[in-house]
Amino acid sequence: MANALQISLKLLFFCTVVKLISMECEDGWKQHGANCYLATEDKKPFNESVLQCRAMSAQLVEIGDADENEFVHNLTISMKSAAWIGASRENGTWTWVTSRRPITFTSWVNETKKKQHGCARMWKKDGLWHSIACKRKNKLKSICEKKVSATDQEWVIPVAVTSITFVLMVVIVLTIYSCWRKRDAKKIQTDLGPEDSNPYSNACAVNDDYDSENESYDNQDAVYTNVSQDGEPTFDSRDKEDIYATPIKTALDKDDNAVFMVDNSVYQ
Repeated sequence: MANALQISLKLLFFCTVVKLISMECEDGWKQHGANCYLATEDKKPFNESVLQCRAMSAQLVEIGDADENEFVHNLTISMKSAAWIGASRENGTWTWVTSRRPITFTSWVNETKKKQHGCARMWKKDGLWHSIACKRKNKLKSICEKKVSATDQEWVIPVAVTSITFVLMVVIVLTIYSCWRKRDAKKIQTDLGPEDSNPYSNACAVNDDYDSENESYDNQDAVYTNVSQDGEPTFDSRDKEDIYATPIKTALDKDDNAVFMVDNSVYQ
């Protein structure tokens, strides 16, 4: 009994491979929304900072709203330093140096002073923007930004089911398949009586699921036997003292073949 129980609870293992797409930042980068940010450690001139970010498939940060500005400000606090942002002024107009898009959100410390120089930095103290000359002697840390990358990872996951569960699953699947196959099939039954007392033991009955518009009736007592080659049912009148079956109707099935139906009652 114990062995049988152990066998019935024996686990059947199989493995499936699942591909997961993860959206995350690389090591050292911090995620905010759909972007990743990196606070650099070394100080460089503005142009070199631009190239440094590009080498990492990124750009000097382009700030789009107050929420992102606050996030970048917190990075400068952790850096304990002001940092370059990606704003630059050309022909009196401030744009983002990498994308060349116009700047729609600003956080200038002073609207007048922003016209004095061609580059911009963020102070760690207040998160405001300050214009600064783009000279080589001005070296600052920087904030690089890039989109969150999608990486494919495949995981092999073991799946275990008990042998009982496995057998039940197979039975259920086979039952559903069998019912589906028989759904539109003709259902034949041959229960008109024992063969030794019924000379017409090959008579049969079918379920009433045919074209009712083509049905015909017969008022006489009869036993239906086989359907002839031309599709017409044949029958022979019998006396009630002998075995017989009362005819119900004949009809055409879905393929226009002649079929018939009889009462399941048997009389001696």
